[in-house]
Amino acid sequence: MNIEEINERQMQVMRENLKLLREQRGWSVKELSRRSQISPATLARAEAGGNFGVLSLLALCRLYHIRPHEMFHPIQPGP
Repeated sequence: MNIEEINERQMQVMRENLKLLREQRGWSVKELSRRSQISPATLARAEAGGNFGVLSLLALCRLYHIRPHEMFHPIQPGP
């Protein structure tokens, strides 16, 4: 794998984790927006693979009580 492929894989994992963490809590994008103060459009774009700011990522990590680097490694689905 070259660096571009590695980066793309990590971004894919982050997108999957963003959705998984939200769904594990039973939250809609609208509810996550309310809790995180991040617009629903930004959250939907992040889950879909669009541009997503570092400050928004840090805010979500705080909300989910995880370290930023953990977003780039697969998170196991919970019960």
